[in-house]
Amino acid sequence: MARAGTLALACLALALALGLSRAQRDMRAEVDDAWAVAAMTALLADLGAHGDARALADLRQLQPAADARHLYLEVRDAAGKLLLAPPPTPPAGALGRLHALLFAPPAPRSIAWQLPRADGGVWQLRLIASAEREKGEALSNLAETFGLLLAGCLGMLALMHWSLVRSLAPLQPVLAAIESLERGEPGAIRQLPLPMPVRELDAVTRALQRLAHSLAAAEDARGALAQQVFSLQEEERARLARELHDEFGQRLTALRADAAWLQRQLQHEPALLGVVGGMAEQCRLIHEDTRALLERLRPLGQDGLDLDNASAELPAAQLHQMLARLVADFSGRALEVQFDWHEPVPRSAGALPAVLVLALYRISQEALTNVARHARARVARLRIAFEGDRRGSAAALAWSVEDDGIGLAADGAGAAGQGTGLVGMRERLLALGSDLVVAAGRSGRGTRLSAHVQLAAAT
Repeated sequence: MARAGTLALACLALALALGLSRAQRDMRAEVDDAWAVAAMTALLADLGAHGDARALADLRQLQPAADARHLYLEVRDAAGKLLLAPPPTPPAGALGRLHALLFAPPAPRSIAWQLPRADGGVWQLRLIASAEREKGEALSNLAETFGLLLAGCLGMLALMHWSLVRSLAPLQPVLAAIESLERGEPGAIRQLPLPMPVRELDAVTRALQRLAHSLAAAEDARGALAQQVFSLQEEERARLARELHDEFGQRLTALRADAAWLQRQLQHEPALLGVVGGMAEQCRLIHEDTRALLERLRPLGQDGLDLDNASAELPAAQLHQMLARLVADFSGRALEVQFDWHEPVPRSAGALPAVLVLALYRISQEALTNVARHARARVARLRIAFEGDRRGSAAALAWSVEDDGIGLAADGAGAAGQGTGLVGMRERLLALGSDLVVAAGRSGRGTRLSAHVQLAAAT
């Protein structure tokens, strides 16, 4: 506003100076024209006493110039010969031509009389009143006013454009920060500079930063809550594993002992011995299935680990063993599961947070279960790749499971509605500061689930 006011005052001052200059010029022209008319009147009153040559010379000297305001003199002799002609009309400019096109010019007015000469002759005098000078002056004033208004308007538009560009320039990083917030990256909003040059934009930026802090706090709380839920799930799995081991395992052991005793007692009864042998074999298979189930329920071992302890860590090699056993359990029958493990340098992964180890095991378990049940795939690949920093230490890891099956919706919505566990996998990854990406397989077939986890964020 201050710049616009300054420009308006400058235009007003220029208009005032131009008006004063034009008034001074018009007053001087009026006085000069009045003097010329008075001098011509005095000369005409005494013109009969002078000879023709001197009279014409005096009249030419007093004849108003081409830019005179109103009156011109025309002199002819008795035969009609032109002795003194009015000055030529100046060429009309663009405004003059426009005015002539829009309005009919007024007809010139004149007064004629005869002037007796000393030699007995007669001159025909005609005094012509013309509006050309007035017209030119009015159009000149109009052009000056229009030019001043045009310059003021252009200056105001240029100032408004400059102010608008300058005011909206900080809007670009704000829009970029909002886009990053839509992608789940609130860091760009926190880095916006304050204060902003525009009051409204400053208020919007501060509101966005408060929103970013609130979202970050909500995400942290959500992650902590999700981690507590997963800890409770693991505790429930551990309790179920203990009950299976203590109750079901003891009864299964007793059944196997009874079957062995019956086998010894029925050595001479081949028909019954075969039935008892089948019972013993079924008990053995149930026992093996129970052991496999216990391992899935309790992948960290019989004693488990305190997952509520944020500093609890496990060797990366243990994660490798757990995933290798998981892949071996799923391989065979109609599905082949491949396992790729990549580290930046040998043994560089070191120790990993226990919550990360367990989360990677669970999402791998769920992903392979989905492939085996729903994908109709022949081959699946589980891949873990560590990404090293400049010192060679592992700073992040990339996890993915890809199959060559029938595929699913890229957003996972349809799969989530069918109970395939993608929601639970996504929640586990969100608790680690990551997200689950669902896409088509790289070969164009099947499904690829992937996530990128920063190891520092998973602690």
